[in-house]
Amino acid sequence: MAGETFTSDDIALLTEALSLDDILFAAAHAAKLIESSAAYPINSLNQLRAVFHQQAAADELIYVGRCILSWEKVEQYFGKSRFPIQNRTKLLSALIVSLKKGLADTVAPAEGRHAVGTR
Repeated sequence: MAGETFTSDDIALLTEALSLDDILFAAAHAAKLIESSAAYPINSLNQLRAVFHQQAAADELIYVGRCILSWEKVEQYFGKSRFPIQNRTKLLSALIVSLKKGLADTVAPAEGRHAVGTR
C-alpha cells in the first residue's frame, strides 16, 4: 500500500528476505562493512582497498553471506568508472551490479550458521 514503510519492528522480516538472495545479502553486508570504515563520498579504489585490508580475514578474503570477496576481484569488477560514490544508494547499486557480474565466489554457508562477515 502507498505510504507504508518498514520500521525497526520489521528487522527480522527484512533480514530473512535478504538472506534468500545471496547477492542482495552480500551487497547489504558489504555496504555495512564499508560504511563502518569509510565516509561518503568514496572517491577511489584506494579508499576501498583500506577498508578491504582492515576487514579481511587472515586468508585475505572477506566473507559476506555465502559470498567470498578477494581484493583481486574487487579491483577487476569494481572499476574506476564507479567513483565517486556519493551515498549508500550509489554504493549498493555498484555492489549489486559488480556482484552480478562475478565479483564474488559463492560457497555453502559454514556448518550451523549463515556465514556473515570475516571469519
